[in-house]
Amino acid sequence: MPPSWVPPLQMLEELDRYGRADADTALAAIETLDKVISYTQAMQMRFMDRFTNARPAVGAPFSKYAAGEIAASLTWSLSAAQKRLNLAYQLVHELPGTMAGMSHGHLDLRKAFTFADQVSHLCPEDAQKVEEKVLPGADSKTPRSIRDRARREVIKIDPAAAEARRKKLVSERRVEKQKPCEDGMALLGAFLPAESAEAIYRRIDTIARSLKTKDETRTMDALRADALTDRAWVCRATYAPKSNSASTPPP
Repeated sequence: MPPSWVPPLQMLEELDRYGRADADTALAAIETLDKVISYTQAMQMRFMDRFTNARPAVGAPFSKYAAGEIAASLTWSLSAAQKRLNLAYQLVHELPGTMAGMSHGHLDLRKAFTFADQVSHLCPEDAQKVEEKVLPGADSKTPRSIRDRARREVIKIDPAAAEARRKKLVSERRVEKQKPCEDGMALLGAFLPAESAEAIYRRIDTIARSLKTKDETRTMDALRADALTDRAWVCRATYAPKSNSASTPPP
């Protein structure tokens, strides 16, 4: 840990033990501890990379079984462990600026992951050019701001590749039903081109607002959900085979 952080942490530990923090002090403590968390997460990334160095594989950065070991040790899902190991490899070997930002407490793990995801298709040299453009002042930027700025810089570097990725993602459009939630509820989502998603949402929102009378007790969120459900049943009646045309939509 950087020596300059030791006295503040000792002071914060004392304040926490004796409850001597007012609101301003508590806010300052939160900011300081967030930097410490980023520092330790950067250290964890380096140790993860060292772990995978001991799990080599032909034609891949590391063995496919390494994620299983991490998942079992930390009680993570296999996919979460794989994502974290991939991020560790990317930060250590391809994104030194991002790793330095975490080590100095300027970038938390979420911001680092957001940035790394945007440049994952670039060669290390181009990715580092984007780092130089996007990461200065990242501690005062939101993850969304970092993502949007990185996306613009990536397009500037290789517009043809960006268009190819866009077409590939369009071909992967889909509707997904997630696992059921508590109390009989579930989540339904769609992965669509942005313009299509915006048009659908606006249409549903317009229908919902037309239903919001002074006697209507449903919230706008509930009205949008019902508008989506109603439109889906209308489409079902329109496109279903004749044998199913008598299906009755739910109330």
